[in-house]
Amino acid sequence: MKKLLLILLCLQPFLIYAQYSDRVLEIKKMYKETISYEKKKDCKTIRWFDSMEPEGATYENSHKRKITRCSYPKRYSTISIYFEETHCGPSPAFNAYYYYKDNKLYFAHIINKFLRTESYDPVTGLFEDFIWPKNGIVDSEIRLYFKSDGEIEKVLVDNGDGNVKITEKNKSQSIVDSALRFLNMDEFRSRISKLNE
Repeated sequence: MKKLLLILLCLQPFLIYAQYSDRVLEIKKMYKETISYEKKKDCKTIRWFDSMEPEGATYENSHKRKITRCSYPKRYSTISIYFEETHCGPSPAFNAYYYYKDNKLYFAHIINKFLRTESYDPVTGLFEDFIWPKNGIVDSEIRLYFKSDGEIEKVLVDNGDGNVKITEKNKSQSIVDSALRFLNMDEFRSRISKLNE
């Protein structure tokens, strides 16, 4: 019995290692290194409101938006995008954190705060059959791990019930496209380029 416990104890590090690819382990290390430079970062931020009302109307229904670009030692950088609706009641919000090394995206962490609905799709962000939630806002998180060539390595989604690895190719690509959509929008791209000046 003692030998069996000793063998299991010795195998534990290998079993833990086996659940992650070499690239995911490298990304975790790069992420920790980026975070370790928090006090040495140099950041620039742009804030604005986007009205959903017709021109000249009040800003009762608008999006509060913010983009921050930070540079860190060892050629690490981050871009964070934040927006929330500023209407009455609980406000849906979107937070996206994109992590770069040598200007190549290696990790993205997306947090959607949304109002619970009967049929909310956290991938597309579409709301149908709106219902005010009893407990307010619900979080949905997406974590994207990228290969060094920019292809996707791993997609994790957590809708409040723990991380689920998405392995189906079409669903995975749909999630990646949704999570990166703001980096590809002209409105955001032009603001991000101003932060790079």
